[in-house]
Amino acid sequence: MNQQQEIVWSTADDLATAVISGDLRPSEIAEAFIEQIETTNPSVNAYIYFEADEVREEAKRLDQQVAEGKGKTKPILGVPYAIKGTTSMQGYPMDLGLEAFRGQTADYDAVVVKRLRNAGGLFLGRTNFPETAYASFSDNHVYGPTHNPWVPGHSAGGSSGGSAAAVAAGMAPLAEGGDGGGSIRIPASLCGVYGFKPSGGRIPHSLKASRYNPWICHGPLTRTVKDAALMMNVMVGPDAEDPTSLPFDGVDYVAELDRPLKGLKLAWSPDLGLGPVDPEVLAVCFDALQGFVELGAEIVEDRPNWGDPEEAFWAGVFAPGWGEEYALLDWESYRGQIDDNLIDMIQYALNVSGRERADAANFRGKMWDEWARFTSEYDLLITPTLADTAIPHGMVTPERLQGSSTGHQIFGWLLTYPFNTLLTPSASVPAGFTPGGKPVGLQISGGHLADALVLRASHAFEQVRPWAHLRPEPWGVE
Repeated sequence: MNQQQEIVWSTADDLATAVISGDLRPSEIAEAFIEQIETTNPSVNAYIYFEADEVREEAKRLDQQVAEGKGKTKPILGVPYAIKGTTSMQGYPMDLGLEAFRGQTADYDAVVVKRLRNAGGLFLGRTNFPETAYASFSDNHVYGPTHNPWVPGHSAGGSSGGSAAAVAAGMAPLAEGGDGGGSIRIPASLCGVYGFKPSGGRIPHSLKASRYNPWICHGPLTRTVKDAALMMNVMVGPDAEDPTSLPFDGVDYVAELDRPLKGLKLAWSPDLGLGPVDPEVLAVCFDALQGFVELGAEIVEDRPNWGDPEEAFWAGVFAPGWGEEYALLDWESYRGQIDDNLIDMIQYALNVSGRERADAANFRGKMWDEWARFTSEYDLLITPTLADTAIPHGMVTPERLQGSSTGHQIFGWLLTYPFNTLLTPSASVPAGFTPGGKPVGLQISGGHLADALVLRASHAFEQVRPWAHLRPEPWGVE
């Protein structure tokens, strides 16, 4: 492997160490990733905005910071990162993947953008997503589809599919994503990378105009758990931009990874009671589950007795959240230029009754009570991340769900959204591959504010079932 490939497949932690030690300069790192992106992105379409000269200029500025000895105060000095295209960056495209907004730019920097920049990160570009980030694939009428690096012609997942694909294909060691129903964990599972959804409010956001939406959040997509913890250290903490943001709890998420993980009692559910799971997915997940047995955990097959939360999340949380965007356009007049499911969801949201919203809110309350009871008995819940593997481009949902309601097409194959409903932390770790070579994710979900425990369990699992050495062809070799 040549030096360029060694750089692009290095962990963020290793790159940061190399910069501080003087073994690598940010400008050298920049050139390696520029080459990787220029070679790889045309066939993957993970980045929707990338300017090599901008990256070089930023790297020169970071070279100067290294020369000034600023590394000790900047934990990711010289480390490349990508930002999802729906996260606001002043002066950069902010079109939501809609033809009607082509050419529109953002007028402010989101908190996560400022924090990653201030921590010394090297910004590479902005990544692809579905229109308004509403779906579990990453395709839109402006930029087209992001391809799964492992399975050409198939979806990288969504809505943070561009970020996951960039990480999987060696085009970024760190990528920011957003998760409003699984949008970090879905593409992490489908692209064979690590994705972490933190507790609601842990990372400030302004992803929705109403601001009071802690069910949606920013989070990291990386190739290792330690890199995700490094991103968490940079991104967490309160900010006045988000009235639901949590006080800083003083946790060093990287240091937490090394704390002993003993005596865990884990619940395992093959389906959360939400519907059928592909037998190939189950086989991969059950084999991966044995990694926790190797770690000495007690595992009991069990699941929360909360019934089916799909309707409560759909009617009470997700659809109303996207319904906030009703005033952006005359949506109906854009049929054919915007996904039908997105238009149908916004129209549905405008007609949800007060009684339906109240029923959904009451269901969420009972669901929380059950989850609190469940997590007093178990430390973590382990499940498949998804019921299916990557779907071909042109499909919005697995074949078995086609023709069902809009909400069921979106959520009928996900085991992720209950933890957005609850605002609790949840991660997808690479579990393995189906016989056909499709990646599968294992979901690790924790109780109230148990972010550090989910990360620690993910890291322990990674030590016994490592995955970061695996690389999709033709962008690398095992």
